[in-house]
Amino acid sequence: MSKEVLQHHQQRKEAEKQGQIVAEQNKFSLFIDKIIYPVGLLGPVMTLPQLFEVWIHKSAGELSLITWGGWLILSFVWLTYGIIHKEKPIIISNILWITIEFGITLAIIIYN
Repeated sequence: MSKEVLQHHQQRKEAEKQGQIVAEQNKFSLFIDKIIYPVGLLGPVMTLPQLFEVWIHKSAGELSLITWGGWLILSFVWLTYGIIHKEKPIIISNILWITIEFGITLAIIIYN
């Protein structure tokens, strides 16, 4: 998610909390707001085959512990950011990412 989208979303939420009337958004911004939950779910779901492949075949020889461990750490940072800023799409998406990345990282440790 780009920095601009996050800033826009956060500014809009703050204005709504303070009872301010939020200026009408452009069509692209409204479109992004509508698809952010499905997109946030799609990424982790698309990674499930990798998780299943590693655990079913009990082989992680071609996967990098540094890469998957790094993604896991970054997801914790994003989750923290989402919690601090009360951004549900970021929270939900990163909980899913952490679950999958932990599963893959654990499989790499066990099967390598």
